[in-house]
Amino acid sequence: MKLAYIKELINRYQLYIKISVSISILIVIFNIIDLTELVSVLFKIKVSTLTIIVSITVLSFINQALTWFFCLKISEDQKENMISIVKSHTIGIALRLFLPGGTGTFGKVFYVKQGNKRAAFYSIVVEKFFIIWSVWFFALWSVVILVPNGKVLFIILAILLSFLVIIIPRLLKRYITPSLYNKFFLLLPYLITTSLITRLFDFIQYYLLLKCVTEIDLSFINSSICVAIVCVANTIPITINGLGLRETIAALIFPSLGIPIEISIGVPLVIFFLNAIIPAIPGAVLIITSKRKKERN
Repeated sequence: MKLAYIKELINRYQLYIKISVSISILIVIFNIIDLTELVSVLFKIKVSTLTIIVSITVLSFINQALTWFFCLKISEDQKENMISIVKSHTIGIALRLFLPGGTGTFGKVFYVKQGNKRAAFYSIVVEKFFIIWSVWFFALWSVVILVPNGKVLFIILAILLSFLVIIIPRLLKRYITPSLYNKFFLLLPYLITTSLITRLFDFIQYYLLLKCVTEIDLSFINSSICVAIVCVANTIPITINGLGLRETIAALIFPSLGIPIEISIGVPLVIFFLNAIIPAIPGAVLIITSKRKKERN
């Protein structure tokens, strides 16, 4: 009984717990670094570089919406048009930012207009799986390159993860309909491609921003290897969208490239603002307008 009560409390106050953890981590970080130096780093960002990075944010958004489109198309019941898909995807971004855990992840199922909600739920599960898979795919292969000891273990894990997208559906074959199973493998190349492209957009954004605010000779490969590990924070559900945890990992790993700690923390904060906060604003507006329409009807 006690365990069930504790679990209920955690679920109820999950958002506040995550916000508290994020704020606590950021307070510790900001007490360690020179805040004036952090602010000066932000002012070093050129308008031209920022414009390119924002353009990549838009391309990444379109690519993620395309992933969501393919996830919905796994079910033959889904007849969403592209405008409706973009709307539900935009709302999903806002929900993931403002609502805790499963509520934020699966909340957009109620904004899918066509088809049954159970099929949309399965589509969200597939989408979430590919988000996590693509992050860890790059992260594990990056660890293989970075870690001198235990390389064999990480290679085995990386290879297993690479084939996980094929292994899991085969294990679950008897629990899903043949049409869903066949449709999944038909769309699998598209899901893998769009998921990996989203991560590549992240790497390009980080690289451009790091090059802009540092004077070191930074290669795209070295930058991407470190960024792949930093992005793992996005998949660990103890903070808001990895906020605080991501900056901590960045502060530990980016200095190995000769990047100052203030830049190591400032760059992920800028990327978070561009990739999470800004896209969530239109999503929040759509949620409010949708709610008002329902109230009128």
